Amino acid sequence: MSSLPSAPAATPLPAQIKLPHVPATGTSSEQLLWWIVEATSGHTGDAFFSSLVSHLALALQLKYVFITECLDSPVTRVRTLARWAGTGLTPNVEFNLDGTACKDTIVGKRVCFVPDNVQELFWQERSFDRIGYYGIPIFDTDGESVIGHLAFYDNKRMEDQVFDNPIFHIFANRAAAELQRRRAEDASRAHLQQLAHVARVGSMGELASAIAHEVNQPLAAITSYARACEMLVGRAHGLPDDMREAVAGILAQAERAAAITHRLRGFLRDSESISRPVNVNRMALESVELAKSDARKRGIALETQFDANVPGVLGDPVQLQQVVFNLIRNALDAHDGHAAASRWVMVSTASTSEGAQISVTDNGPGIAPGAHDKVFYPFFTTKSDGMGIGLSLARTIVQNCGGSLMLDTSVDTGARFVITLPAATLPPKVAPSLPA
Repeated sequence: MSSLPSAPAATPLPAQIKLPHVPATGTSSEQLLWWIVEATSGHTGDAFFSSLVSHLALALQLKYVFITECLDSPVTRVRTLARWAGTGLTPNVEFNLDGTACKDTIVGKRVCFVPDNVQELFWQERSFDRIGYYGIPIFDTDGESVIGHLAFYDNKRMEDQVFDNPIFHIFANRAAAELQRRRAEDASRAHLQQLAHVARVGSMGELASAIAHEVNQPLAAITSYARACEMLVGRAHGLPDDMREAVAGILAQAERAAAITHRLRGFLRDSESISRPVNVNRMALESVELAKSDARKRGIALETQFDANVPGVLGDPVQLQQVVFNLIRNALDAHDGHAAASRWVMVSTASTSEGAQISVTDNGPGIAPGAHDKVFYPFFTTKSDGMGIGLSLARTIVQNCGGSLMLDTSVDTGARFVITLPAATLPPKVAPSLPA
């Protein structure tokens, strides 16, 4: 929204709010303000915000009173936490600060008082019946960052002696405490949900590892029987060639299934990271093999283009495989809901002046420009069911190997993630333990 809209129908004032009939002037005004401090002291959260703006609007006989919180940084937009307009509480709204007196309060980090000419000074105020304005910023605990503000408007001149009172800072400080408490509760709730999801993912990993272990035993038996059949068929005479091919196919697929479960168990195993020489092409190929079934089900071509001369690198092979596999899965997920005549994901390796490069490229819808700088932030995700730690963890793993993981923003369509690792003969670079 470009500006604060006109007020919809007001909600009647709660019955429990009873204001004494005291004129909002002089000493009586100060008594009334102290009475509001006491009247709102028993409320918390949304109830406090609503109670405060209601009491202030009625006590000071003002047409508009609201409390906001800032939505971005640097601040350009705010959202009301409680809003009085006309004769009662109205639904909360979001609005831009440009052209409003509120911008002077929040961006300027100062109390702003315009008694009677707010429409002349701020172009966005001209479409409203506003004459006077008083705004006081709400600061974070550091006393430097503005997180919201308390605003008063009226359709008549606002008297200096009413608003030149330090009690308004008490209201702002109490609003700051409630806003920060609510934000802390929201952050704690979100953190607990993330921890619960991590626990579920860990449990599923253990379950998948157990299934892989159990499946591996009958696969071993199938492989043994298939080998026995192959020997018997080889000794027999006069059998059709297609029978021999069928037995050979059974044996090949059983061995392939056993190799997949072996890689799956290694991928899910929770073991200490050990740095050792890694064959880049082999590691990338194993990651591709793990994702092939999923790609086939989705109708996405999973292609490879490996450089035979790519050097080996140093790192934990299981963790590096986890990184490549995660990038492949992300590329496959990017095609969900994307209609295209040909959908593909390409995994490629190449030699560089410093070592090896692994790229995962797709021709999906790509990543929105606004998210380019955020995709590696912990808990940032563009997926409705995503956790937002995959790319952050992947970058940490690669950095701990002395390499880098970057999003190539030069591609015209789709997305391309590039891993660069130093060759095993080069000393690993010093890397931070946390993602950038």
